[in-house]
Amino acid sequence: MSDMLNPGKLTNESDGYKVVFERELPFSSEAVWEAITNPDKLATWFMVTEMEFKPGGKMIIRFPEPDNSESFGKITRIVPNKLFEYYWEEELVTWEIRELTPDRCLLTLTHSKVDGQWAKSVPAGWHFMLDTLEEILAGNKLTTNTPDRQETLKAQYAEMYKHL
Repeated sequence: MSDMLNPGKLTNESDGYKVVFERELPFSSEAVWEAITNPDKLATWFMVTEMEFKPGGKMIIRFPEPDNSESFGKITRIVPNKLFEYYWEEELVTWEIRELTPDRCLLTLTHSKVDGQWAKSVPAGWHFMLDTLEEILAGNKLTTNTPDRQETLKAQYAEMYKHL
């Protein structure tokens, strides 16, 4: 796992906070694309997600809490194996994949228009999920204590970006 070697970069923009992650991954762009767009794969590292996979398609994202609360989204852009973008409620999530070699790619995740109350927890959440994505793509079984890891990341991001 990347720990804080690849932290997200958080900035305060005119329309809310924005966090950008860049990860060079030892996997094909097709494998990463499948992991971020296939609902069955999303359920292994992100959350249970239902979607109409087309621009304008609706998304339902279910949080893993005991009540399985739902959040909603709308797909805005799809460029196969390169770009997947959607609104998650009022926030914009953009996934970009750039192939570096046939078995290596650069994944850029940008989450923007984030409300100030979530500005430091959103980067921690995505950091954890990207670490989990890498582990799943590598075929590893997850052994990390999830609540402890997430709380550690939240504290690290709160400290790193206390000036914002």
